[in-house]
Amino acid sequence: SSARNLGLENARGEWVTFVDSDDWIARTMYQEMYELAMLEKADIVYCDINMAFSSHQIAWKAAKYDADKIHFLNNYIASEWTSLCNLFVRKRLFDSNQIKSPEEFPFAEDYHVSTRLMYFAKRISYLPKALYNYNRMNESSALHNFSSDHYDKERKVNLDLIDFFIAEGSYEEYARPLCWRLLKSVQEYVLDKNTYNKFM
Repeated sequence: SSARNLGLENARGEWVTFVDSDDWIARTMYQEMYELAMLEKADIVYCDINMAFSSHQIAWKAAKYDADKIHFLNNYIASEWTSLCNLFVRKRLFDSNQIKSPEEFPFAEDYHVSTRLMYFAKRISYLPKALYNYNRMNESSALHNFSSDHYDKERKVNLDLIDFFIAEGSYEEYARPLCWRLLKSVQEYVLDKNTYNKFM
């Protein structure tokens, strides 16, 4: 998060995007996103993600955008893969809404930021191509090394996002997927009698 925030502070262009150090993108990814943004006057363009395993690849389809913003955002929150790296975002969306990566939450920070960006965007465009390659071969990544600490951080991000929607006066419209994500982040607690009370 601190590296992303430093990048945001120093960015001078109209658009912002992120690539994690162990991932890679299609050569035409940003050109295609920019052209669609210009065509549809979008604040955000997002694409599908290619899950790159050592022996195979799987194209993960992002939640499809529709004109009903509430319906879309409910599906986006519930989609689970709420990454920043497949988003192409107008920088003013970060600046005008004071959005930055939460350094106090070093896990699930993508969900924390991308959901806010989607909420504030006036126009969102979907590019139905898997142009971002997510490295699933890296066994040292956080995705492969979940611990109780990771779940606890994810739980805090979920609670923080619930507080955000409450403050915006929009919680009731998004309560179902927000609560589903919160329950998912504490599911491990219910499997161990030593942590069951913590789950409750």
